[in-house]
Amino acid sequence: MNICSGKHLIIRCTASWQSTASFSALKVNGILQEAEVAVPDDETVHKGYLPFSENNLIRQAFRFYMDLYGWGGLEGGVDCSLLTADVYRSLGLDIPGDANRQRDFVPAKVSFAEGMSRKERLQALGQLRPGDMLFSPGHAMMYLGTDDRGEPYIIQAGSSRCFPGEGDEGALKYYTRRVTVDDFYFYKRPDKQLIDAIVSASGFLSHSENTFF
Repeated sequence: MNICSGKHLIIRCTASWQSTASFSALKVNGILQEAEVAVPDDETVHKGYLPFSENNLIRQAFRFYMDLYGWGGLEGGVDCSLLTADVYRSLGLDIPGDANRQRDFVPAKVSFAEGMSRKERLQALGQLRPGDMLFSPGHAMMYLGTDDRGEPYIIQAGSSRCFPGEGDEGALKYYTRRVTVDDFYFYKRPDKQLIDAIVSASGFLSHSENTFF
């Protein structure tokens, strides 16, 4: 049984060899009932919220790496906004589970105007911190920072991407349906790369280490 990140669990009993917890779960027939699960004795379980920091945001996001994509959590998967919401919830911030509502809720940092050049867009990414959120229309992602070459990356739960110039209609749509780490140059649409599709960036941390807006 999959339990979303940041889920509150009530410990029923504790023994030297195992702990169990109970929580409410929705069955396939729509009936809410109590479920019980064994609690692992490892770093995936934390008493209380994790401290809010860049490191914890990234560590929590990578716990989802290569998990299945599922719109609205279908079939135990995670979609773009559930990924970001679950990560932030585990650090004590309860944000909406919808990409458009997240964009309105999380404090804005950068707006990417339609006429911005590629160079201006890449420079604007320099204002962000790892763990900040990026938005394209209807889609939420988490910014990871840059690699040793200065190339920026994101982690996201995505359904598909395009390969332009291939296929019968001039573009091939490939279904990834996973949580993946990507650069900003894959094609969101047959005619647009991610770097050109971003409309805004948001986050709770200022440029001062671990200082909230």
